[in-house]
Amino acid sequence: MTRFISYIIRFFLITIAFLSAAIGASEFMIFLIWGALSHGEVGNSEFQNFVHLAAGISTPLLAAFVAYYTFLPAMLVALISEYLAKRSWLFHALSGIAVALVAISRRADANSFATPPSGVVLIIVASGVIFGTIYWAIAGRSAGRVTLSEPSES
Repeated sequence: MTRFISYIIRFFLITIAFLSAAIGASEFMIFLIWGALSHGEVGNSEFQNFVHLAAGISTPLLAAFVAYYTFLPAMLVALISEYLAKRSWLFHALSGIAVALVAISRRADANSFATPPSGVVLIIVASGVIFGTIYWAIAGRSAGRVTLSEPSES
C-alpha cells in the first residue's frame, strides 16, 4: 500500500511540475515577444502599461496552448525519465527542446499551417529549455525515486 501511495504522490508532483513548466515557458515567451515589441517604445509609459496589462492577460491563454500542445510529448518524456531514472538537467533541457519542436510540428499539422518564421521558432525552442528546466527543478531531479520503502518482513 505504501508503494501505491508513493506513486500517487509522484504522479501529483509530475502534474504540478508540468503545469508550472507550461506557465513558466509561456511567461518566457511573452517576455521575449513583448520585449521585442516594446523595444522601440521604451520612453512611453502608456505603452509600457499596455504591455504589462497585455502580458498579464495573455499569460494564462498562452499557458493553456502550451499545455495543450505539449501534453503528450511531455508525458512521454516524463515516463522515460521516470523509468530510466534520468535526473540530469541536461536531459530535461534537451527534452524540453524536443517537446517544443514536436509541439511546433503538431500545431502546423493539425491546422494545416506553414512552419512559423524562424524568430518565432527560436523563441519557442528557447521556451522549451525553460520548460525542461522548470520541470527538472520540481520533479526531474528526483526522477525514478520512490520515497517510501516497502515494509521489511521480520
